[in-house]
Amino acid sequence: MKILGISGSPHRNGIVSSLVKSTLKGAKEKNNTTKYYNLYDLDLKACNGCMICRNKNTDCPLDDDMDKLLAETDKSDILVIGSPTYWANVSSQTKKFFDRSVSVFLDYSSKIPKPKQDGKKAVLITSCGVSKIIDFFSGQTRGSIKAMKKVLKSAGYKIDSKLKKQDTYNNKKLADKDIEKAVEIGENF
Repeated sequence: MKILGISGSPHRNGIVSSLVKSTLKGAKEKNNTTKYYNLYDLDLKACNGCMICRNKNTDCPLDDDMDKLLAETDKSDILVIGSPTYWANVSSQTKKFFDRSVSVFLDYSSKIPKPKQDGKKAVLITSCGVSKIIDFFSGQTRGSIKAMKKVLKSAGYKIDSKLKKQDTYNNKKLADKDIEKAVEIGENF
C-alpha cells in the first residue's frame, strides 16, 4: 500500500511531525511504500476563491507545489495527516492544504458533490499546549480533530485512528509510549 504522511506543523522535528513520521515508520516496517511532506517546506498559496476547481472540475490554477502534493494524495491508499491545534483548529498551512484539495477530494460534475477518495483510510494527529484536563473542558484537540475529520469524511475517507498529545508546553518531548502507539498504528495498515 501507498501511505502519504503530511505534517502541518512549523516544527519540523516537533510533536506532530514526529508522530506522523513514527506512523510512517511502522507502515514501512510492514513493507508499505511511504512518502512524507511537511507543508511548511512547500510553496503553498492560499485559495483565492476562483472556483475553477469546482466549476470546471479541474486542478487548481495557482502555480505552486500543490499540484505535486495533490497527485501524491490521489495516488495514496492511506493518508496520515497531522496538525498542531491552534485555537481549537488546524494550522494555517493545513487549512491551505484542505482549501486547495477540492479537485482531488470532490467531484463537482453533477449537482451533488461526490467523494473522490471513497473507501480510503485516514489517520488524524494533533497536539496542543494545554493539559489533558483543560483540553477536556475546552475542547482544543477536539476542535482540530473535528476540522480534519469533516474535510476528510466529505472526501470519502474512513477515519482509521486518531492520536492526540496534550500538555506540549510543558513536555516538548514525546514519551516512548506515544511513539510506540504511532508505530503500532502504522504497522496495522
